[in-house]
Amino acid sequence: EKTIDLAKKEPGFQEAIFIVDPDTYQAYSITFWDSKEHLDQTGRRGSGTLIERAVPLLRPFLTGDPRFSHFKVMRRVK
Repeated sequence: EKTIDLAKKEPGFQEAIFIVDPDTYQAYSITFWDSKEHLDQTGRRGSGTLIERAVPLLRPFLTGDPRFSHFKVMRRVK
């Protein structure tokens, strides 16, 4: 929740989905941004960036380093 709250304050944030495999407890956070530029701003490493603020909150729940991947949404159906 706290990491999603951080993301919600970032420019261009649209939506977040948090999913967990009930058998392995492997978790995924999927965020949607209104532009690639906003995604790039939040996804970079460095002091004060979203990633640098979020990872310490997640650290107690991690068994390894978090991995980040970027994808382009080709089609979205609701």
